[in-house]
Amino acid sequence: MNRDLGRILCVAVPKISGGALQVFFNLLLIRHLSPEHFGMVSLCLTGIVMSDAVLGSALDMGILRLAPVYEQNGQRMRSVSLQKAALSIKPIGVALVTVPVMFLGSRLSQAFFQRSGGESLILLTLIGLLGLLMLRSAQLYYQVANRFVPYGLTDILQNALKFGGIMLLLAVATPTPERILMFYAIAPLSIALLTIAGSRELICAPLGRESLYELADVVRWYVATAAIGSISSRMDVFLVSIFSNVAEAGIFSAANAVAIVPQLCGTYMAVVYSPRIMPLWEQGRLFAVFKTFQRNLVLACVGIYIIAAAGLSQFGTWLLPQNFARSSSVILVLLPAALCGLVNFPWTVSLLLFMPPPFLLVFEAASFVLLVPLYGYVVPAWGAIGGAAVSTGFALLKTFVYQSVAWRVLRSQPGTVPEQSTFLVPKELRT
Repeated sequence: MNRDLGRILCVAVPKISGGALQVFFNLLLIRHLSPEHFGMVSLCLTGIVMSDAVLGSALDMGILRLAPVYEQNGQRMRSVSLQKAALSIKPIGVALVTVPVMFLGSRLSQAFFQRSGGESLILLTLIGLLGLLMLRSAQLYYQVANRFVPYGLTDILQNALKFGGIMLLLAVATPTPERILMFYAIAPLSIALLTIAGSRELICAPLGRESLYELADVVRWYVATAAIGSISSRMDVFLVSIFSNVAEAGIFSAANAVAIVPQLCGTYMAVVYSPRIMPLWEQGRLFAVFKTFQRNLVLACVGIYIIAAAGLSQFGTWLLPQNFARSSSVILVLLPAALCGLVNFPWTVSLLLFMPPPFLLVFEAASFVLLVPLYGYVVPAWGAIGGAAVSTGFALLKTFVYQSVAWRVLRSQPGTVPEQSTFLVPKELRT
């Protein structure tokens, strides 16, 4: 327990500090930018995170599915070779995306920003995506090896470079969306390249076709599910901009910058717990750990929402400037969605991504098909708060489905229930 606490702190302290700085700078930027300009920055940052979730998370989940088992069995070099294969694929994927995106740059600028000339923002978004993908692989190298001190150090360095640069910009120049995004592009890419250059083992590991084929065999299940799931979860700000305007997207993004804090905490815990899923499964202990953890998380989320609902009316007027005052009511509507993220991320999302059942892919695809027209119906009439209501409703439904499926799978864990109950368990999780 003490070892786990130390690992969580090594991950959580830099990430919570980075999350707190992100919230602080979001609140600072809304005092220097108009809702339109803040909406542009938020759209680009959301595009980076969404694209990372589509390409990066699928590869990273493949590594977390395979590498810890090799590490546990003493096959360290095999584990590092798989990580190098994932690292090599990421810049190739970004290059393949860059060509068509830049070719359609003026049309994309008109669609999302309601103006021409936004190609520079799109290019900076692509550079920021490359940096985040490379940084995730560098951190994954430490995560698989349970080396959480250097893992946390990479977060500290990239946050110092990113937010220190933005602070300097606010002090000496007029902030613009392009200047702000420049630091979101440069900081993660610089730290990622420095970290990879210092990892001799990762550089010298062989990169063979076997590693690529093994990774591809696992990742092919994750790509479609992660892509559809990530897009349906994060497309809200884009749809608010498309169906309303970029100013409403700014109001929505300002609220989300505050409400998202619990979800960020869930992702920080997932860094420590996701590599332990497969070993705990094979030991027959995952069901008991999951049951206790989830019960405590749900109780904590109920308490957080009660406290937030009681204090936000007074706190919101102090937190937000007048031109973002409407974001206060949007925060309360969005907060349950973030609390759902806190419930889902530490164990459930990783567990479900380790499985290839068609049900999960079908659920995400059906959700995507239904959500787009629903946003199109609600957002034109209700703006940002309507988009928040749809996002929260979907998050609650998805949480119920995720938890139900995860509970059913874990009750089929070896030694918990009879064999005939394992029909939902994929062969990759059977022993």
